[in-house]
Amino acid sequence: STTVTEDSADDVNFVIRHLSTPSDNLPTYVSKQYNNDSIMGNEIQAYAKIAGCNWTYYVKSLTISIGRNTDFHAAGNTNNNSATASKDLIDIDLGPSKVVSRKHATIEYNLNGRKWQLFINGRNGLKVNGMRLNLSTNTPYDLSSGNIIDIGGTQMMFVLPDAPPVIPDYFRHLLSNKRLKMNTMPSSKGNSVDFNSKSDMVNTQVKAFQLQEGLSSLNPHSASSEQDYSKDDAKDLKPPYSYATMITQAILSNPQGILSLAEIYNWISSHFAYYRHTKQGWQNSIRHNLSLNKAFEKVPRKPNEPGKGMKWQISESYRNEFLKKWQDGSLNKVRRGTSVSRQLQLHLIKNNALP
Repeated sequence: STTVTEDSADDVNFVIRHLSTPSDNLPTYVSKQYNNDSIMGNEIQAYAKIAGCNWTYYVKSLTISIGRNTDFHAAGNTNNNSATASKDLIDIDLGPSKVVSRKHATIEYNLNGRKWQLFINGRNGLKVNGMRLNLSTNTPYDLSSGNIIDIGGTQMMFVLPDAPPVIPDYFRHLLSNKRLKMNTMPSSKGNSVDFNSKSDMVNTQVKAFQLQEGLSSLNPHSASSEQDYSKDDAKDLKPPYSYATMITQAILSNPQGILSLAEIYNWISSHFAYYRHTKQGWQNSIRHNLSLNKAFEKVPRKPNEPGKGMKWQISESYRNEFLKKWQDGSLNKVRRGTSVSRQLQLHLIKNNALP
């Protein structure tokens, strides 16, 4: 059996930065609308991301369309950001190239199979990992993290937050070029490759975006997709939140900022149907997270308080360290993965105080 080795974030991002663009050299609309230089910070909440050489589209709904917004641009619209206001418009606009059909492809999440699937509609087809797909309109291709889709000369990588991307064999030659450049890199600036350029900001996003939530984390129901995770029809949809994030949200929902383990379970179950209907050990994961994460600590019940066992709160030391950073302005330098700190920050912005 073949052992799949995990590719480093650096290698994945090197491949992404060297993905192809259309041969006519005309910038695609998606590369303008979702250019990496326009990404503010790295606090991203998304189900997945689709990354071209200089742009990144974060998937925040269960169906994504790829094609051309011909009527939108024909009407003289130049600001593609306003395109997001209409549900009729294509999400990933690969125009102006006419080899791309108006509705060329869609990427959809299959709730029953719990997988992302690619459907082809365009007459000129597409490639995945260098191979042309010969599929009928209604036949899906099951996507996996690291798959590289090529439509009309624009290559893009599909990346899932909970599955490390595997670079397809067809694109591994790019890594040989990378190592060759690194071994022959001149000491002067000359024509050397700048591995610390601004485009490298995506390095923090390959695996980080599943851990870090944007402002929609203030309310689990206010995600961009308008998805209400508390409803039973969302029971097959795993929320894009880390356990630490959900624990912190639960604790902060209490005016005293103290909850028992059972109360944390109840809060998560009531807000997320996925966990309400899932019996497969998520409670164990919550317990482990509480025990191992230095951001949480046990506190005893009050003398006359009913019930058994200790309760949980944000640890005093973590809280004090957070408030110190908040006051001296160094909080925006917090490293990725600090989902507890992010939730405290959002709560403080909204309520002007912590419990």
